[in-house]
Amino acid sequence: MTIITPSTQTMDGQALSDLEGRMSFMGLTEADCGSIRSIKTVIDQELSHALDKFYNKVRQTPEVRGFFSSEAHIDHAKQAQQKHWENISSASFGTDYAQNVGRIGSIHARIGLEPRWYIGGYAVVMDHLIHAIVDQALPKGGLFDKKSMIAKKLGDQISSLCKAVLFEMDLTISVYLAEAEKARAKSRDEAIEKEQVFVAQSFGSVIQD
Repeated sequence: MTIITPSTQTMDGQALSDLEGRMSFMGLTEADCGSIRSIKTVIDQELSHALDKFYNKVRQTPEVRGFFSSEAHIDHAKQAQQKHWENISSASFGTDYAQNVGRIGSIHARIGLEPRWYIGGYAVVMDHLIHAIVDQALPKGGLFDKKSMIAKKLGDQISSLCKAVLFEMDLTISVYLAEAEKARAKSRDEAIEKEQVFVAQSFGSVIQD
């Protein structure tokens, strides 16, 4: 996923160049976009089921359930995610996509949704989509059909690897944010201390005068 900072509300030339640079570094080429579009049908068909699994997780997890005021709120969020995924399944990673990601990031920052829950949600959704894509590529022929067993095993392997990568991203980003907050707190403390010293020295000079 391309990450756009929460403050990015419009895409100027520099931001667009940054977006293209990120895609280039990841090796997300036009050929890759074509591969994504080739499985658009199955993604669009299965996404609702994948999101149902995700929101079942949300309902069972108090730390994130509290972000939703009602079932109607959850349904609204699900519809918004489905619409956003239309850009992903179409491999439309242009300015509209980037601006939407920027809005999502801004909302998450405003409500205090930690990246761990966002990344974890993608793990749940990707698990379902990967199995569906592999299953379509290797159609089932029966309960004990060899292709069915191969599809299940291949889906498990790919999904497990994706989960492991997302898990490490979660941990690394969490450490990065924690360290960044420590640095900000230290900087604030040092600034306050300098201000206090300055005030004390200034006050002492006034008394002496």
